[in-house]
Amino acid sequence: RGDTMYVAHVTDKVDGEPLYKKLVSKGRIVYRETPQVQAARANATWGKYSRVEFSPTIQGYISTYREKRATERAAARAALESGRS
Repeated sequence: RGDTMYVAHVTDKVDGEPLYKKLVSKGRIVYRETPQVQAARANATWGKYSRVEFSPTIQGYISTYREKRATERAAARAALESGRS
């Protein structure tokens, strides 16, 4: 999407080409490309994006992680505070 990198889960339906491609599955190479092609693909995207947008699925994962982390931090603070009394 122009200068925006859209980060999506593999199950999300999106337009465009994935930046990362599955190379190996069950020990077998499933996507063959030469180092030169890999380098060209990397160079084509290097510095191209100035913004990041997350799909609803990824945003849900981020929100869940942040909520769990906030709960863990609150519990740790409470434990520290109760130990000081």
